Amino acid sequence: MKYDFFPISYTTIDDIDLDKVRSFFSRIYEREYQNAVDENLLVNLEIFTRMLDTPRATVGGMLLFGREPQRFLPQSGIDLARYSGTDVSHEIIDRANLDGTLDELIDQAVVFVKRNTRNSGIITGTKRVDISEYPMDVVREAITNAVAHRDYSIAGFDDRLEVHSPGRLPNTINLENIAYRQYSRNRLVMEYLLKLGYVERLGTGIRLMQRRMLEHCGREPEFFERDDEFIVCLQSKFF
Repeated sequence: MKYDFFPISYTTIDDIDLDKVRSFFSRIYEREYQNAVDENLLVNLEIFTRMLDTPRATVGGMLLFGREPQRFLPQSGIDLARYSGTDVSHEIIDRANLDGTLDELIDQAVVFVKRNTRNSGIITGTKRVDISEYPMDVVREAITNAVAHRDYSIAGFDDRLEVHSPGRLPNTINLENIAYRQYSRNRLVMEYLLKLGYVERLGTGIRLMQRRMLEHCGREPEFFERDDEFIVCLQSKFF
């Protein structure tokens, strides 16, 4: 069984944001949910499980719909830092420690990156066209991939942006086939992120990132493993 289907001890229905569940239901099924959100609906949506004698929130359910996900899963936040140079020994000029559900974390992390992303401009005809240091669709994809698999951190430098995900690639995936093989450690999380529009289509994210970075700055993203981390590195267009 995937980790995100496992129950979390001591959780109750009060630990789930029922308004968020109702909003999700209405958005996905395009109709209002008229009844009170109850245990049966939560189990049907796999936000809750009856694996134990007492129904409990699943890991995925808490990550996606919890009132305070980090209370039960403290490793699920995002740490962000913007360094003034090209390695971690340089001064940190902006940082954030994010809490919230996965959709909130993705949105907040993108806002942080935007805040720390430089822009340049070129004149085309009589108009100025702004050029971003990084394509934001690639940034969002890298962050979404990270949150779908585990806890993570994001580090920005003068010459690159790095997204760190604890946990090496699974056995069936390696650095050579990562663009063509699809595997999800957390199927429930991935399915919900797909429904919420954070993932376009399973198995296409890496190729999208490669194509967009080539178009943007002529360099594909770099993927590598170091110790127990998987790292995505995006090179700045301005270096």
